[in-house]
Amino acid sequence: MTKNINDNQDWLHGIVKDVENKWLSLYRSISEEVLELEIFTRDYDYMAKSTILNGHKLLASLKKEAPLFAIKQEEFINRLEKDNIEHSQLISRLSVVYLVSILEACLRDTVRSLLLINKNPLKNEHRKLNTKEIIEFGNIDNLIHSLIDDELYGFSKRSFKQQADYLKNHFDIDLFKSNVDVVRIDELKATRNLIIHNKGLVDQRYLDTVSKSSFELNDIRTIDSEYLASSINNVKQIIRFINKQGFSKSLDILSKDKLKDRK
Repeated sequence: MTKNINDNQDWLHGIVKDVENKWLSLYRSISEEVLELEIFTRDYDYMAKSTILNGHKLLASLKKEAPLFAIKQEEFINRLEKDNIEHSQLISRLSVVYLVSILEACLRDTVRSLLLINKNPLKNEHRKLNTKEIIEFGNIDNLIHSLIDDELYGFSKRSFKQQADYLKNHFDIDLFKSNVDVVRIDELKATRNLIIHNKGLVDQRYLDTVSKSSFELNDIRTIDSEYLASSINNVKQIIRFINKQGFSKSLDILSKDKLKDRK
């Protein structure tokens, strides 16, 4: 009796460690990318503001002690401030694109991992395979991976709210409980689309997605440091929530499956 209990404990511990290592590896890789982005944008903003502030301090001193040099210093500061606005916007735009890419990669990797252990969402009675396709797949594993790729393609085309609904309906992972407003993430994705597809100009699709936007049609979608910092924080929070829930749901599914096998 004691031996059976110990065997079951060892068996359960092995499952926990396997699942934990898998999700930790996934989370660590993605979270490190977000952290690097956060540090870079924060440091750039700090250094740019510090440089300009020190330039103004020097200018104030030169106006008293060396007026001729002060003229050159003022021209330099004006150029620096102008360049900083342009460079900050460029860095902020690239950061938004990268941030959304990290989130999308996290969502895809999460759904792929869950589909590999819970294939119910892949069941589709409307999809038919002919004998040629079946033979070309070679084995069931290749077929399943192809079905997962198709499922992920459709998943990636959805809005964030629709992706949240998918995770809730199929895997009981409720992103609406992550304390991050899904509307903000859809707005972030819409901003990314403007940057990539419309040179940052607000279009009708953006306005349709963001119902209470302060921007108007054909405005330039500017991005300030507060918006970027808030967006990074929201994505970090969602990734942490997904990792925690993904680990829990995976462990639950695998434990039940293994328990069936042992009976």
